[in-house]
Amino acid sequence: MNKLVKRILTLCFAAMMLVSAVACQQQPVATEEPATDVSQPTESTEAVAEARDELVVALSYDADALDPLFVAQGQTGIFVNNHVFNPLVWRDDEMNLVPCLATEWETLDDLTWKFTLRDDVYFHSGNKMTSKDVKMSFERMYDERVVTSARWPSDVPFDYCEAPDDTTFILHLTKPCPGLLYYLMPGFYVLDSEVFEGTYEPVTENVSGTGPYKIVEWVRDDHITLERNDNYWGEKPAIRKLTFRVIPDASTRASELLAGNVDVIQSPPVEMLDQFETDTTTVVAADPGRLNMMIIDHTKYPFNDLRVRQALQYAIDKDAINQALMGGLGVVNSGICMPPNENTTDIQPYPYDPEKAKALLEEAGVPEGTELLVLTTTDRYVREKEATTAICNYLEAIGFKCTIEVYDQSVLVEKWDNHDFGNLCFRGLGGYFNGQGELAWVNISGTGWENLPAYQELYDQICSEMDLELRDELIQQAQVMVHDECVWGFLWRQPSFYACKRDVQWTPRPDEYMHFMGASIVE
Repeated sequence: MNKLVKRILTLCFAAMMLVSAVACQQQPVATEEPATDVSQPTESTEAVAEARDELVVALSYDADALDPLFVAQGQTGIFVNNHVFNPLVWRDDEMNLVPCLATEWETLDDLTWKFTLRDDVYFHSGNKMTSKDVKMSFERMYDERVVTSARWPSDVPFDYCEAPDDTTFILHLTKPCPGLLYYLMPGFYVLDSEVFEGTYEPVTENVSGTGPYKIVEWVRDDHITLERNDNYWGEKPAIRKLTFRVIPDASTRASELLAGNVDVIQSPPVEMLDQFETDTTTVVAADPGRLNMMIIDHTKYPFNDLRVRQALQYAIDKDAINQALMGGLGVVNSGICMPPNENTTDIQPYPYDPEKAKALLEEAGVPEGTELLVLTTTDRYVREKEATTAICNYLEAIGFKCTIEVYDQSVLVEKWDNHDFGNLCFRGLGGYFNGQGELAWVNISGTGWENLPAYQELYDQICSEMDLELRDELIQQAQVMVHDECVWGFLWRQPSFYACKRDVQWTPRPDEYMHFMGASIVE
């Protein structure tokens, strides 16, 4: 092991010990008039053990809405709404599209899609689902009277829709959208016309979906309780009751699991992962599905020079950081797309080669001691603060002088939006797993890349090309362009960690959907 890697590992270990010490000293902040004190265990281990037809899941923050159209925080849709509502198509655990409320579909022409619907689906209200509910759900989403932060309207070029009979839905678009099915899956849920039609504000009562669970209680900032829908059209879930508890403090979530008061915790403190390996608890990790990168400001010296951006790629030993901070569970990446669309034929990860990095800097005329401002956050991704520190350590080894600034995630997002993120900024983006969705990140990452117009032209072709074979070729070309131009600092795909009781049988997904349809509790 070389001296620099030893230094990185020592630094990371010290940082983890510091984080752990701080976490142990932190006290939970009381929220205004909470329904219950969620900072302390609320049930005995014995009481929880008796109720094993219930799964209690601890989340880091509450839902912002139960009406799918008004969901801004991804956690609501990922952890709650996907149990209560169904889309037309679903993505299985291998990220393949499969039928859901729609049994089949076809394109009548480049602008017209026809869906055949199931005829045995009922809402929680008891109303039978028909194509009129699908039509209402689309029209409500695109109604100008509905003010929503949901991004789905911009993904799907909606024109109008028809419901010629109860099981036929026809969608008309303003322009071709070959990726339509992928965009329907993460955000478009079919709603009950009786409950949602004519509403332009978030629906908070009698929320009715077609999913395997129905909402029975929401106590804001405390918990959301779901109960199995015994009239569900598909296979019934094994677990009768799901309770999502809101526990913002990571150390408190960990304590609740170790005390036996919850069954699964989201985002466990990574520095505590070893402590969850007990006789009663364990750690599970999903296949990596979130891309970590260093966003680069191409408009500022020195990264307005491609050679310097290349030097950045060669300077960082990504494998060493992956081993030190993620136990080797991350996947060092070479570009932008997730499997199955990742281009592994034409591009490979930039190898660790500090001497080549130094030569590129010398060729570009970058003097020793050039200062870099590097921004990051904490408790949003996997050890992003420690990873940023390690990355800066490598950059200083080739001659840069780095200053790190740490911000809350909400502040950092605002800085991204305002193109105010220093020279480099750590960021993580979740995958659409369809190629096109990941390629869109280049347009929203705010890098100031000078070749963005040419890239945008290629991306526009991808968005409208209905010949799927040709479209795939274009997706591969776009990945090569992003890789060769070093649009950002390529790092790794991070895994998603969860901690749970050993008697919970559950497989987490790479798209970070905490989906408990197939979960069970073994005796």
